[in-house]
Amino acid sequence: MNYSRDAKCSVMITTRNRRDDLRQTLTALGQLTSKPDEILICADGCSDGTVELVRERFAHCRLIENDVPRGSVFSRDRLLRAATGDIVISLDDDSYPVDRDFLERVKQLFNANPDVAVFSFPEVRDERTVFSPVQRRAVSAYANCAAAMRRDVYLRSSGFPLFFEHMYEEPDYALQCYSLGFVVQFEPSLPVRHHVSPVQRNLLRRHHQNARNELWSVLLRCPFPQVVGVAGFRLWRQFRHACLKGVWWIVKEPLWWWSALLGLPICFRSRKAIPWSIYSRWMRMPREPAQAPLASGELAAVTCAVVITSFNRRAELEYTCAQLQHLSPPPDEVIICLDESTDESRVTLAQRFPEFTVFENPTRQGSIPSRDTAFRRVKSDLILTLDDDSYPIASDFIARAKAVVRSHPEAGAFTFPEIRNGGRPANAMLGTDSPAHYVRDFPNCAGIIRRSLYGTVAKYPRFFSHAYGEPDLCLQLYTAGYAVWFEPSLPIRHHFTANQRNMLRRHQLNARNELWSVFLRCPSPYLFAIAVLRIVRQFVFAFSRGWRWWIREPSWWLDAIRGLPRCLAQRKPVDWKTYYQWLRLGRNSVIGYGALLGKFPRIGRPVLPQFQRENSA
Repeated sequence: MNYSRDAKCSVMITTRNRRDDLRQTLTALGQLTSKPDEILICADGCSDGTVELVRERFAHCRLIENDVPRGSVFSRDRLLRAATGDIVISLDDDSYPVDRDFLERVKQLFNANPDVAVFSFPEVRDERTVFSPVQRRAVSAYANCAAAMRRDVYLRSSGFPLFFEHMYEEPDYALQCYSLGFVVQFEPSLPVRHHVSPVQRNLLRRHHQNARNELWSVLLRCPFPQVVGVAGFRLWRQFRHACLKGVWWIVKEPLWWWSALLGLPICFRSRKAIPWSIYSRWMRMPREPAQAPLASGELAAVTCAVVITSFNRRAELEYTCAQLQHLSPPPDEVIICLDESTDESRVTLAQRFPEFTVFENPTRQGSIPSRDTAFRRVKSDLILTLDDDSYPIASDFIARAKAVVRSHPEAGAFTFPEIRNGGRPANAMLGTDSPAHYVRDFPNCAGIIRRSLYGTVAKYPRFFSHAYGEPDLCLQLYTAGYAVWFEPSLPIRHHFTANQRNMLRRHQLNARNELWSVFLRCPSPYLFAIAVLRIVRQFVFAFSRGWRWWIREPSWWLDAIRGLPRCLAQRKPVDWKTYYQWLRLGRNSVIGYGALLGKFPRIGRPVLPQFQRENSA
């Protein structure tokens, strides 16, 4: 779905005896430039004229009544299930958006971030801003007074635990989102004004409800045997908080302990434990340090190089370089490796593009050794790797690519739609209409890699010469704890010239190097089974191309055998779980960070670190 264009947007508000606060909020919603498709209000046992106010003054709102008070958790669940919008804005009866174009911008956020289930916004109170990291980041919880939710994700989840009544449903639901493969993200650009009415707010009672429900959430979600230790930690932490508030709070603390004990049976009946890898990562999120946001000037300070390798494609290379000159901002450096070209490419580059760095291999080495040499010469933070017949379509590609990299600190490499002749993507699953997701590898004609990682945690095997260097590199990245992200919004045009492209030879090189990669990375005892599978699969592919292909299959088998001693000498096997999940990425895409973490627990999500390049050999 294109959320910017097609999504319907609902607003939900729960209220109990705050008639005047609700009036102010509904009046503010009426001043938005783009109106919500519906406003749902749940009057939770109101007796102060709230129902009459809505019916008389705000008849366009959809009113739902609880005859007796059922609590905000029950009321919000009821509204979410009754809503018809794809996006549901969650507000309190005393909170409302500050910006009039709030809804349009929320739709744009969901359209640009398909892995986000909930956006949390800065909650601006009378004297300060609360619940406000300084920049966009994944968070462990959100506030229902200032959030936007994808309704389809909520319906897929277990929903809010209705027996919580009030408090702590947001962290519990955020944890469910991560277990489903989605993210809860803080978005600092859309503040929500929260007046925090004193009506119906007893701080001691709220502490008791929050502490009890936090413990219940542990019993609902934390796996065994860790649940015992985590429950004890939660009890101790809440008691410590009560001690800081004074003697009266300490004396009252056993009240919620007793209430929690009474709810244990329903917790165990409703228990749906989440894998510890996800649960522990979620627990650590609040302790991850926030950093200062990048201003536009700081983002511009992140540098990006373009690397191109070429062999006797002067016309294509000249055209690609001309396209690079149209980029705004331009790349900080362009490094071109001519692999023993004999077609005057160097003369053309010197005359037309003197600002580009060009070096030449005195003897033919292949694209993989050429890129390895060029990558090691890069001084920039990011490397945009292109073929001599591929180039970015958007003139602002560099700036937008930096923003994408900034938004995905868990990724070590990035790939983009490779658009070939006729406007068709090279891979139908990786087009401009495809969802953004994590992938197994990237093509060197349309990729970005962090310079700090190349040569330190991953590098191309130089003896591969040509083909299959990217999958092997990406397997190294996943093993080291970095993913590969596909970003559909930044297409790369690839003319895919037939010049210097022998498809049969490319198949043989790819098949040989794929087998070599198995011997380099696949752990025992799976090595030989995977190797046989690769050989059979490549033969089946050759057979589908006709007898001229399959009759030549033994030539790459012999070539592969000759290279086995080098493979075994450089062998660095990875753990089987990473290898197996990496293999599956070729057939099963992973959209959300939570789903990625479930498959690759080693991958961490730092809080948007600054770009820093380490020295590499």
